[in-house]
Amino acid sequence: MDDNGPNPARKHTNIKPINDFQDIELIRKTLSEKPRDLLLFDLLTQTGIRIKRLLVLRINDIKNLSVGDEIPIKNKFGQFAVMTEQLLETVNRYLEHFRPEDNDWVFKSRKGSKPIDSRSCNRMVKGWLKLLDQNGLKGT
Repeated sequence: MDDNGPNPARKHTNIKPINDFQDIELIRKTLSEKPRDLLLFDLLTQTGIRIKRLLVLRINDIKNLSVGDEIPIKNKFGQFAVMTEQLLETVNRYLEHFRPEDNDWVFKSRKGSKPIDSRSCNRMVKGWLKLLDQNGLKGT
């Protein structure tokens, strides 16, 4: 097989994990005043659900879940992620702060009634990584 480098028709991004628990806690602390960002961060770091799948979550998908309940979207391993105590606390803070309607998107765009797009999420993630001075890491 002849390898002439990356295929320009196929976009591929290497995603590197945040391996240091202190870095995760630093980001969580920094995002504590931004309930939507914190919820996205916690969902990304605790569930294994890919960003594009998270963007289709609606409030009624998560608002009545308890610790141990399955989040109704499969993660990258083909399994349903489970609601953790910390994630439930973040969900409740989000719900209390925004008081959304049941059928609203969890990650609703501020510019309309649609969910935010993955490019907006990627910019958010890059901002979080910048806090850690990790500009070489990729977001979503």
